[in-house]
Amino acid sequence: MALTKCKECGKEISTKAGKCPHCGAPVKKETSLFTWVVVGFIAVIAWTRVANFASDPITSRWPSSSAPSRSSSDGLLLKIIRFWR
Repeated sequence: MALTKCKECGKEISTKAGKCPHCGAPVKKETSLFTWVVVGFIAVIAWTRVANFASDPITSRWPSSSAPSRSSSDGLLLKIIRFWR
């Protein structure tokens, strides 16, 4: 059990405490480096998936003469299906 100082009253408290036993101030838990790395990795993956939609429209798979006709709502559905394939 490590001890740290309370940011409100300055007295020593346990690092595992949820609040200071002396003044009742909540103890803010720091986010670990591992958590930030995972969040960053997921953000990069999500960004590349979104950027891929903008640069590669769904109709690019068919020649222009045989491209299926579609309404504006069909385009969104096809993009969602393609995203999760």
